[in-house]
Amino acid sequence: MNLLPRAAQCSSSSILLPRLGYPAATLATKSSNQKQYLVNEALVQAIRKRACHIPPQEIQVRLLQHPNSTQLLSLPQAVQLSVQQKLDLIGISLQQEIPVIRMENWKSFLYKQEKESSHPKRKTIKEIHLQPKIADHDLERKLQQVTKFLEKGHICVLKMPLLLLDTVLQQLPSFAELMHPPQIEGQKALIRVHAK
Repeated sequence: MNLLPRAAQCSSSSILLPRLGYPAATLATKSSNQKQYLVNEALVQAIRKRACHIPPQEIQVRLLQHPNSTQLLSLPQAVQLSVQQKLDLIGISLQQEIPVIRMENWKSFLYKQEKESSHPKRKTIKEIHLQPKIADHDLERKLQQVTKFLEKGHICVLKMPLLLLDTVLQQLPSFAELMHPPQIEGQKALIRVHAK
């Protein structure tokens, strides 16, 4: 009979991995640039600590092996599978009711994460149409929209009648820069603007 309090029973439970022959060198948490990931033994310890009221053989995890394949396994089965395939267990979402873990080589996982974070977001193009009979206040509001878009790093395309071209060019914010000379087609003009 165990006389330890409930919390002590949870924290003193034996670690699952050494019995399965998993290398003990991967105990620490590993981190990429922005997010920390629990890997291998540290992951198993965290899952067991979180679900300490459940026997270790009954703890369920959702295992991601390939982009489209997920399996619902017990934690010992997931560990055994990763040992057999010589891959790392990486904690993806441990806050779920059933923790989500990925089975993948740690270095290739890190490489993919760094590759995704290194690609900058593409600038989106915002189109603004101005009507020929636009009121002064409405024109002001449209140019305020242009200013907000430029501050966020977007490219703005303004389509307007030729009569408004000079007015709009004078009222554009000081940090706005024309990407190309205005395109004029008949009575319509088009300008592309980005922040300097």
